[in-house]
Amino acid sequence: SLKKEYDDLNSKTLEAEKEVKLVQMKIQDTKAHLSKLQKDMDELDKKLKYASDVCTGVIFGKELVNAPANVLTLVYLRKRLQKLLPPSANPPRFIHLCYKPPGGDVKRKLAIVGKGLTFDSGGYNIKTGPGCSIELMKFDMGGAAATFGAAKAIGQIKPPGVEVHFVVAACENMISGTGMRPGDIVTASNGKTIEISWSCGN
Repeated sequence: SLKKEYDDLNSKTLEAEKEVKLVQMKIQDTKAHLSKLQKDMDELDKKLKYASDVCTGVIFGKELVNAPANVLTLVYLRKRLQKLLPPSANPPRFIHLCYKPPGGDVKRKLAIVGKGLTFDSGGYNIKTGPGCSIELMKFDMGGAAATFGAAKAIGQIKPPGVEVHFVVAACENMISGTGMRPGDIVTASNGKTIEISWSCGN
């Protein structure tokens, strides 16, 4: 763990872990008591699992904060987070295009920035109910489309004396990059194309 990697730099002496003793209880051996005990144990297991998950997250955050900067570099932080959650099948892209005028005489610099969210499911498709318009969430890359359209036009017009930068942060908001989206068009095994439709409430 990260903690082990910088413990040798920590001057504090950690307290010895206290031994946990197992307490055994005798219960009346009847089916009713055993059934109730099993339900109680199942409920206890769920609560312990929940508490363990919360504590694990808190401890992980504590280790990150406590780590010295020479250990917790940006590269190392990315690697640690990638272990928690594998990257998407469609990783995000940062796109930067630049137009420079003929002759290189730049009198003015401009930047056009567009959002390139190719599909926004709202996370785990939480955009549900009447009027949700989930099938239209592909329009969240409209800013990127306008930016690229401007780049194409400016590249053809070739305006003098101006340098233009076109910047787009492109990604998609999906639980799985391989999942289907409302509005997708796929090809069936018989060669026919099918549009994935969406009906709110279904």
